[in-house]
Amino acid sequence: SSDLSSFDEGKWQYILQAFASHGTNVNTIVAPENPDSTSDDPFVTDELKDGELPETFDQLYQYLVNYVESNKLSDTVEVKKGESNVYLKFQNHIFFSGDSDVLLDSGKKVLNAIGAGIKAVDDKIMVVKVCGHTAVSPGSKIDDMTLSSGRAVNVGNYLRDKKICAPEKLVSAGYGSYRPVAPNDSEANRAKNRRVEIVIVRNDADFTNQSVINELLQMDFGTEFVPPEETPKNEDSSSIKATK
Repeated sequence: SSDLSSFDEGKWQYILQAFASHGTNVNTIVAPENPDSTSDDPFVTDELKDGELPETFDQLYQYLVNYVESNKLSDTVEVKKGESNVYLKFQNHIFFSGDSDVLLDSGKKVLNAIGAGIKAVDDKIMVVKVCGHTAVSPGSKIDDMTLSSGRAVNVGNYLRDKKICAPEKLVSAGYGSYRPVAPNDSEANRAKNRRVEIVIVRNDADFTNQSVINELLQMDFGTEFVPPEETPKNEDSSSIKATK
């Protein structure tokens, strides 16, 4: 069993409002390809030199962008920022070999650098969620849910062992092959689906804000809120629908 724990359920109380009020779509902002001091990115509020540790949550975003760019990892690591979080997506080969949940040294090196930034602003963070995803691979005898869960747990436990944040803030989840980002029709696309995501949620977000609620719903459940009055009569009357 995992040593990771979920954060206080009470902090999610406002998410329930999404089932009783009008929802909105939320977009994240992709890190600029070559961020610099003249960037007009609204999330980069303070100049942060390459390698300098962040002091604010917004600087954590810039720290991660700087790390990815300076280490030429843009093809394998994606950094985004939403209203409530910073999102990281890693191609699986950075952390794991095929059909394995044993963390590679290359993955530990990346987590060490990322963890240093997270640790520097631990007091600004509510939760760090690690998500594991696999691909549909013809002929594989490995259970997708078991593999993806093991990978997420091992990444989370490594961060815990490095004391990057209070351990109760760390959670993990394995989604198997059920949240693909590309069709499983080629090896190139299957490689996109094999991924690890780390979502870092800030603790000063307005959890009564509808767009923040929807952002968290999308992150945790892969759904968006659809008001009942907007549901077509010939479709399911459920007010929640899955998004791809």
